[in-house]
Amino acid sequence: RPSHLMWIYRLNVQLLPCDL
Repeated sequence: RPSHLMWIYRLNVQLLPCDL
């Protein structure tokens, strides 16, 4: 199961709003 994808997705979600 892609568990690493989960944290990567969360990291992107956190970086997205920060960059915006």
